[in-house]
Amino acid sequence: MTKFLELDEPMISSIVMGTCGMKQTGKSLYSRELGFKVVKEEGGEILWLSTEEPTDFMFSVVIEEHEGWDNVFKKKYGVEPIIHWVYLPTAEDVMSYIGVDGKVIITEAEVAEPKPLKEIKGETPEQRKKREEDAKKAAEEKQKGIKLEFKMIKVDTEHSPLAKMLAEHDIRYIVVDSLTTPFDQLTMGGRQNFGIRSQTEEEFLNTLQNLVYKGSKRLNKSIYIMTTNHITNNPTDPFTARMIEKELVEKGGKMIGHYTKILYGFKKKITPHGAREVWCIRFPNLPEYGKSYDLLISNDGFKRVSAKDLASAKETQKAERQEAKAE
Repeated sequence: MTKFLELDEPMISSIVMGTCGMKQTGKSLYSRELGFKVVKEEGGEILWLSTEEPTDFMFSVVIEEHEGWDNVFKKKYGVEPIIHWVYLPTAEDVMSYIGVDGKVIITEAEVAEPKPLKEIKGETPEQRKKREEDAKKAAEEKQKGIKLEFKMIKVDTEHSPLAKMLAEHDIRYIVVDSLTTPFDQLTMGGRQNFGIRSQTEEEFLNTLQNLVYKGSKRLNKSIYIMTTNHITNNPTDPFTARMIEKELVEKGGKMIGHYTKILYGFKKKITPHGAREVWCIRFPNLPEYGKSYDLLISNDGFKRVSAKDLASAKETQKAERQEAKAE
């Protein structure tokens, strides 16, 4: 059983695991390096489902200062895994990939009409006009936005592109990066569309988990599901006592929280550069936010460090900046 990269906890096959955090905290990079670790220890191939980037440029681009993350990880782990990249930018694309073909239907919202005005004795035309404008403005403020519906056209999960991928390739590690992006698009128009978001999220995660479970049983091997997710900050929540519990809350509503059984939160440290505070938000038999790690991202990837290591890295980086200024 493979452990999470530089962490104590083991990965669990066939369930949804994930990371969350603000942008540029290293969620995708961590998931990428973790894939190389899985392949080194258990073999197989990687399936990367991207909802934001159409190509793997983040990991393959080479510049003068860095040889590219995939090249770094190939050397670090001594493997060169086959990575299948699939771009799924919309909710319709995501659902189609698991075998649920459908269309997002936009239904027009009912127009909120101003309430009829009562006659006021002695009212001037100007006063009447002002009341009419106020009534119209009040109606516009109450106006609900468009409502979206997901109309299913065909459901055949067993012959879906995902099922075909699992049947034809030795997929051992799947990443959904970033999980909520296509579903968040469904909430345009207001809270009345939270229902369609929950509906499609649940269908996707349930089907993904079910197909992976069947594939794992068929191969008698582990298949891991890793997701990355953004966060929603709720500093006014009166029911959480610690700030970390307000800062690291994954986006996507109840369905994301329900299906993501293992979750880590990534938070930047101010110094040194590359330092990350990683919180174990959710793991079986551990209290929520009950454990944290210090990791450092260097040109070699992630490394678990102590407080002493962080202090040393901080001083080293300070000296390098001063040397650069002197030049």
